[in-house]
Amino acid sequence: MPADLSPLAINLGQALELLSQPKQPRGRRGAATKTTESLKAFDVSPVTGNPIKLLSGRFGDYITDGATNVTLPKTMTVEELTFERAVELLADKAAKGGAPRRKKAAKKTVKKAVNKKVVKKSAKKVVKKAVKK
Repeated sequence: MPADLSPLAINLGQALELLSQPKQPRGRRGAATKTTESLKAFDVSPVTGNPIKLLSGRFGDYITDGATNVTLPKTMTVEELTFERAVELLADKAAKGGAPRRKKAAKKTVKKAVNKKVVKKSAKKVVKKAVKK
């Protein structure tokens, strides 16, 4: 509902018109939809053969050639970025390699502690029942 309309001052016609409009996404769920906006497009990468693009993503602007992603340095603006600098950044990142993969931690099996007093009492009861029969 628009901020300029009060729920108490709305009439039936306005309410039906508002209900007929599609819902607008709110909060994090609205932002979670994958929307990568292309800010700039460059020539084809000499390494991968794919076009180099400057995209705006969830965590800021980044350069991609389809195989490697590089975050745009904070000291550089979108207007300052050239094709040569983009190729250089991608080559540096590819030469450095990605972050090492983390090994999955093995699941620990938890051994349940056995209460010895309870086991002794139940064993005595079983023996008593067997002696009575």
